[in-house]
Amino acid sequence: MRCPECKGSISVVNFVKEKRCPACDATLKRMPTKEQLKETLISFSEDKGYLFWAFVYVAVIWMTALFQQIFGSGVIWDYITEHEFRFIFLAFFTGSIADYLVKANVEVSAVRNKYIFKPPLYLRRFRGWTNTFFILGLALSTYIQIRWPGYVGILPTFTFITSFMLCTIWALLGLAASEDDMNDKRIKYFFDEMRVSRVKYYHRASAIYLGGIFLAGILFYKLIHVSGLFWYIYNSRFVYNTVTFFKRYFGWVSEFTD
Repeated sequence: MRCPECKGSISVVNFVKEKRCPACDATLKRMPTKEQLKETLISFSEDKGYLFWAFVYVAVIWMTALFQQIFGSGVIWDYITEHEFRFIFLAFFTGSIADYLVKANVEVSAVRNKYIFKPPLYLRRFRGWTNTFFILGLALSTYIQIRWPGYVGILPTFTFITSFMLCTIWALLGLAASEDDMNDKRIKYFFDEMRVSRVKYYHRASAIYLGGIFLAGILFYKLIHVSGLFWYIYNSRFVYNTVTFFKRYFGWVSEFTD
């Protein structure tokens, strides 16, 4: 908990028993419920790694799947029971993305608590655009599931589409950052928490990601108009030999993936 006057840390004893801040000696008053809830969520979410959020993902999906199995169609339950290996992979992947999503919100708020002054405009925009694209990713995933039901599994759709939207905006925001921003202790603290050691590395990763998406889009657009290309590649001798090799020597893997 923070003192509303000097923003210094106060303990439960200071707040409940002494009712005074040990740093500035200000009288402590009860925080509004909204602020108290916000501080509690920030304290809970700090220093939680991707493994924690992966376990949270597994717990939420299992409870949702069980509820759907009892009262609905059980599509999610069928997916996680038939494809356990894929579900575990999705859990770790989602945990890594959720870790950065939470940090983008929690650490921006922590900047205010640590340095008293409100976060700079770049950090506030980083948090705002992250949440906006997160909502857009969920909305796009919902549209795809409604428009083309059953074409892609419900969990991969929501996981990869939402992650794609988040990674895209993070790449764009990475290009907007500059070396001069690191002179601001608040931005430097935020980047350190986001595991960004140098801005130039962030620029390089953002450029590679966006460039790869752009080239992949052009390549897909060109190749999709080539008649019969998919079946030509699918029926080629190289693909046949590769598939036969993996089926013959790695057939035991299907016991874990199917």
